Amino acid sequence: MLEQTDIDRKVSEMYGRNNIMSALGTKTDGLKTADEIIEQHGFDYTVVTTPYVLDDTPTGWFAVHADNNPSVIWQWVTSNFAPHQPRDVLRKGEDLISLFDNELANFSNVGKLGKKKGKYYAQISLGHLNISLANGDTIEPYLNIASSHDGSVATRYFLSFVKISCQNTFMHAIRTADIEKTFKVKQTKNNALDNPNIVNVMAETLGFIQNQIDVVQGDINLMIETPMTMDEMIDYWCELEGMSNIPQEKIPNGQFNKDGSEKMIVKQGTRSTRQENILSSILACYAKEVNELGTPSETAYAAWNAYTGYQDHIKVLKTDKQGRITVSADSMAQNVIGVSADRKAKAYKMALTVS
Repeated sequence: MLEQTDIDRKVSEMYGRNNIMSALGTKTDGLKTADEIIEQHGFDYTVVTTPYVLDDTPTGWFAVHADNNPSVIWQWVTSNFAPHQPRDVLRKGEDLISLFDNELANFSNVGKLGKKKGKYYAQISLGHLNISLANGDTIEPYLNIASSHDGSVATRYFLSFVKISCQNTFMHAIRTADIEKTFKVKQTKNNALDNPNIVNVMAETLGFIQNQIDVVQGDINLMIETPMTMDEMIDYWCELEGMSNIPQEKIPNGQFNKDGSEKMIVKQGTRSTRQENILSSILACYAKEVNELGTPSETAYAAWNAYTGYQDHIKVLKTDKQGRITVSADSMAQNVIGVSADRKAKAYKMALTVS
């Protein structure tokens, strides 16, 4: 089992870093327009598919790469793949915001994911629509854009929120108040992004952004007002992680060590050592929230904060052979479009169910 000092060190060093998401790519220097992002952060290329021919015979497979760098192949695909161009994906996000706001959309973060950088994401700051909560916290909403060069994920647009007052990111903790309001476009020959009416379709799917923000404000204030005992919070975290809510118990297995002592095994139905480590990490995040950041203790809001803090700041870490703590880019990607993003969305809905 991990020593508590190791867990506390990770929480102390990593929890609350306001630039944690920049581990995925590049945090912008100030707020930028889509065209500035495209030019300054290297999205000014065209994704192309080149046929793979073997002995003068087409194989039916195509290499996906940038037109200016054919040496880096993001993926091998069949002919039914039509990649969304990054410049189009980013500009559509800007166009969506322009429906609701006279100001230009401002991108605050952008990056490319994975070893070959086959996926990418961007965030548009909606700071002028900040949420003020009953306990004094402030939450800033963002429009998120996630896509891939290689077709491995569809292009997605959805809201997420950042808790400013303590710099604990809720990044992608909420896909929206209603998770089904993510706008998703598959990358096929029938390229929906080419539809001249696509921005209006996006707006209809996502709902009015201000309406969603109002719903989230009401939801979170309800969490703040909802008490949860420590036992109830542990049950909540265990259910989210799919692990037992019964503490680890070890029993003899009938065998003996060389010194004559009995060998012990974990009793079936109790938490494994790995699960105990996960719970200890979440509890450390909870302690950070309550003792240092002023989150109301033993509330649904605190339970949700601790879990999203664990996913965003602790689960993404790895320790190298020299004992240095680093951020895993693959784990960070899961916070955007993978398992961690799904679990945090589930955590939000479960906290509301309790409320």
